[in-house]
Amino acid sequence: MKRGRHTIMKIGLEIHQRLNTGKLFCRCPSNSKGLIKGMLYRKLHIVKSELGEKDVAAIREELKDKTFEYAVYDNSCLVECDEEPPHDINPAALRVAVAVARYLNLKLVDQIFVMRKMVIDGSNTSGFQRTALVGLDGKLKNSKGDVGIQALFIEEESAGIMNTEGKIAGGPEGKRAMFGLNRLGVPLIEIATAPDIIDGVHAKEVAESLGMMLRMTGMAARGIGTIRQDLNISVEGGAKVEIKGVQELDDIPIIIEKEVQRQHKLIEINGLIRENKPEELRLVDATQAFRDGKGWLHKAIAGGSKAVGVVLPGLKGVLGIELYAGRRFGTELSDYAKTFGFGGIIHGDEDFSKYGVDKAGVERMFPSLKDNDSYAILIGNDERKMRLAFEAIIERAYLKRVPRETRKAVAEGGSQYMRPMATGARMYPETDVESILVDQELIDDSTQYLPKDYNELLKTIEGQTNGDVARQIIKSKYLELYLDAVSLGIDPMIVATTITNTWVSLSRDGLDIESLDDEKKLTVLTKNKDGVITKKAIEEVFRQLCRSPSKSVDEAIRENNLSRISGEELKKVVEKEGGSVQAIMAKYRLRVDAEELMKMIGKK
Repeated sequence: MKRGRHTIMKIGLEIHQRLNTGKLFCRCPSNSKGLIKGMLYRKLHIVKSELGEKDVAAIREELKDKTFEYAVYDNSCLVECDEEPPHDINPAALRVAVAVARYLNLKLVDQIFVMRKMVIDGSNTSGFQRTALVGLDGKLKNSKGDVGIQALFIEEESAGIMNTEGKIAGGPEGKRAMFGLNRLGVPLIEIATAPDIIDGVHAKEVAESLGMMLRMTGMAARGIGTIRQDLNISVEGGAKVEIKGVQELDDIPIIIEKEVQRQHKLIEINGLIRENKPEELRLVDATQAFRDGKGWLHKAIAGGSKAVGVVLPGLKGVLGIELYAGRRFGTELSDYAKTFGFGGIIHGDEDFSKYGVDKAGVERMFPSLKDNDSYAILIGNDERKMRLAFEAIIERAYLKRVPRETRKAVAEGGSQYMRPMATGARMYPETDVESILVDQELIDDSTQYLPKDYNELLKTIEGQTNGDVARQIIKSKYLELYLDAVSLGIDPMIVATTITNTWVSLSRDGLDIESLDDEKKLTVLTKNKDGVITKKAIEEVFRQLCRSPSKSVDEAIRENNLSRISGEELKKVVEKEGGSVQAIMAKYRLRVDAEELMKMIGKK
């Protein structure tokens, strides 16, 4: 908590880290080769909790009336398709979660019960996410004092939203949404902190510490999107707001700063709202005033869409108030329209010249408009969706408090509305998975995954390489691959140089090193250790594999004539070239080891 310009600020953090153990409730691998085996379709509906209640977030999602399309990938099975009950929980993922809970001094639960968390936004074919509480009430030490860890969960990752026809899935009015099942069911460790974080810089430090600790287990997945941070932020007089999907640690301080600004400004705006929301929803057809619009607006009207509006009594000038740079109160209302598939709203505080529309002509379409009134306009052709969107817009416009809601992080540290904050009504027990006793055997088995000590590991890598390289390696997403390679007897400096130089160079050339799995990468390095290829040939082998990922390492070496020339074969080359180092290296630089060549010529 921090006493700021207005009041006290509270900040909490949730970390979600994918594990590379295979999926949580089946035995499919965590990673996909990108092959789509088929498609399936679902309509999802809300159900009541055990207490007979309905979750407010689920209610809002059901109103959107979407059909969901799912791409079934090579690492998907009947469990992800919701055509088969879940299998027993993945034992490796469970042991990693227990190990992390122990490291953070959490009190382990006596028995782990899997719960269903209702989500009908399409991110899960079954309409719920499976999650299980592992531990409570721990702490993380850092430079600004201990931060409480409220809870640790093991849960399944959601399906990933896909693009369709170059547009964000859902279409222009949210009729359809497409997801991929390749990541659905991958284990996630969720760590929730107490609201002990004092500012944005502190939040970044905590997130970095937790992220590094999870990587030190050796089982954290690597790559973009494999770790996410959600921020919980509130100010006095405001409300708890969850901002989801923070990817970059450097974004955390600016996201917090802007959210605090937003809530402070909303508190001020609440004091300006003197009117009550309209008792009756009265839609006005303003299409005629928009027929001469330009750009997308002209195309939409010409295509049969209508411009429909509602009067917002007493809100003239309010919608244009800036919450923080680049975001106005009208933008907040637009976000509510977007959740129903619309592109946003056109409102009375805007400059209508950018639409090529006469503002006075638009306002003549609203006969009841008074001097201090504003209005909101939607462009579309689905009257049902318009009514739902306008109801949500009006409800929000006249809400005289900061709403508790879930938002998503967007560019430049901003955020936008996603849905109301979910409630406990979305939770109920999973009846298809047996509970798990947290006994001494499970605790002992988890020891192999206890996070390594960061400073000790850094010191070890420094001894194997050097200080600068070690710091790059320990923060690299290839840390585990480095450790695996060194354990196989591969020269640490060759591994480090490959990671920090070779692969970076290939990426700059537009080649996708991520198209190669760790086994193939280790095989290339092992070929050098075993004398099959020279050190100089390593980059070229990787280059050829990136161009043809389906080929084996042996095929890439053989087809590109990259095998090492050594021993008797090298002697013949020396004799053929008259002992000229320059001539030999010009012809065979990737196939001849310079040190071996010089020794041979020196002996001769």
